[in-house]
Amino acid sequence: MKLFVSGRAPSPRRVQIFVAEKGLELPTESVSIGKGEQFSAEFTRLNPDNLLPALVRDDGTVLGESIAICRYLEALYPTPALFGDTPEQIGAIEMWLRRLELLAYLPAQEAYRNRHPFFADRGWPGWRQGMPQIPELVARANRIMGRTLETLELQLEAQPFVAGPAFSMADIVALTTLDFAQDSGMEAVSDLAGFAHLARWRAEVSGRPSVASLEP
Repeated sequence: MKLFVSGRAPSPRRVQIFVAEKGLELPTESVSIGKGEQFSAEFTRLNPDNLLPALVRDDGTVLGESIAICRYLEALYPTPALFGDTPEQIGAIEMWLRRLELLAYLPAQEAYRNRHPFFADRGWPGWRQGMPQIPELVARANRIMGRTLETLELQLEAQPFVAGPAFSMADIVALTTLDFAQDSGMEAVSDLAGFAHLARWRAEVSGRPSVASLEP
């Protein structure tokens, strides 16, 4: 297998942290989104959606989408179980993955796409041309993200990790989303001083070898 990633981009970073937590060693190639390398003829043949990450399996087929890739690897290498190994854990992790995708990652994407000059003529990461930017969506995204941070603060006050007592895929998605939102200048995450439990969790998770080893 071979994994295609792109620097600190959040979706590829999810998979890289997951792979490191599993203790796997996968051949990896970096594709520069900033330079538009995902639109090269070679990469387009691999993934016509021009999106990252992408996993080329041993039979030559290509799997896209970060959660799909991680679920595939979890099925191949079930230990440690980052999607849960009991019905209760599986349900809790799946619930939080859904919440984080809809109420944190999508708002972060909306804020970035509708504000950053890179997307002025795109509208979607894999499109060469897209829709006009809508400033009102930035304000809405910040409001949704602010509410999500409050929910996470309450959750992390009651338990050490997002979906329960153990580190899971929910923590990977939460961390990479929060880092992406801050890296891209999202206003809702510019000052997290009032979120003590979120700060405790973030420091702990950021210090894990799987995360720290990826930092430049």
